[in-house]
Amino acid sequence: MHIKLNHQKKHQSNSDFAEPKFTAIVLAGGLSSRMGTDKALLSVRGNTLLSRTINLAYEAGAQEVLVSRNKAGFIQDVYKNHGPLSGLHATLPICNFSYALVLAVDMPILSCHSLRQLVQFKPLTTSKVSNMDFTGQHFVGHPLPAFIMVNDALKQELTNRLTQESAPKSLNNLWRTLNFIEISSEYPEELLNTNDPQTWQEFIKDLEP
Repeated sequence: MHIKLNHQKKHQSNSDFAEPKFTAIVLAGGLSSRMGTDKALLSVRGNTLLSRTINLAYEAGAQEVLVSRNKAGFIQDVYKNHGPLSGLHATLPICNFSYALVLAVDMPILSCHSLRQLVQFKPLTTSKVSNMDFTGQHFVGHPLPAFIMVNDALKQELTNRLTQESAPKSLNNLWRTLNFIEISSEYPEELLNTNDPQTWQEFIKDLEP
């Protein structure tokens, strides 16, 4: 199998769907313990995964991009070593919009086309879930990327989980608790997560020349 990177596909807009303004949050602050090196700085054809993900967020329509990363110059965790929940807790308070697209830095095949599918949702008149009831959505079987509503309830839930030692720290559990919608991806092959050396090497090997 050969992998072709292409995140500049033309997106066909659908008038039946709404695309609200949103912030993008790039989660790049993990310890990379399984990879053994900083995933954000791995390079594909001259671009680091971090720079690629930031560019992709803007291409998908983000009005601003916030990077959660425990390095100087980025948004650092208040509660350390709790994975994605720590990154969300640190970034959500400074989002300037009511919606956020949450991205993992280690998904090198993800395209703008997939993200456009995720950030669209039907408006109140045609949706089974009203805009007020919408909490978030993600692709079936993949907690990230996710399109979420930024509100006080989510911020409080994150604080509760991060301050209670026994509270679950997984995104899957958080999304279930918040009744996120699961949608089927039109491009499931793009949801590859390269968070260990073997998967990364297989990805590099399969890249088209």
